[in-house]
Amino acid sequence: MKTEHTPLPWKRFNLTDIFPDDDDTYGTKHIADCQPDNPNNRMEIHEQDANAEFIIRACNSYYDLLEACKRARATCSPASQQLCDAAIVKAEKG
Repeated sequence: MKTEHTPLPWKRFNLTDIFPDDDDTYGTKHIADCQPDNPNNRMEIHEQDANAEFIIRACNSYYDLLEACKRARATCSPASQQLCDAAIVKAEKG
């Protein structure tokens, strides 16, 4: 049985932590942390912040973009249809 991801949308908390948008418990439903407590982590806080923002934008728009790509495919040129097909496979199968 496939496990489903935490329902969207997601949001940031404390710049680099990611939580479900409906989490009003201040972090008990923690999804991800883009600032791991690792002394070897040499990433600047601004880059960690940007990574968290990118993950949230990508995840929150994923299903809308996939659906738009599927719908637009029928109106595209053959070359563009190939790009859509590749993007759809990548989105659905990894």
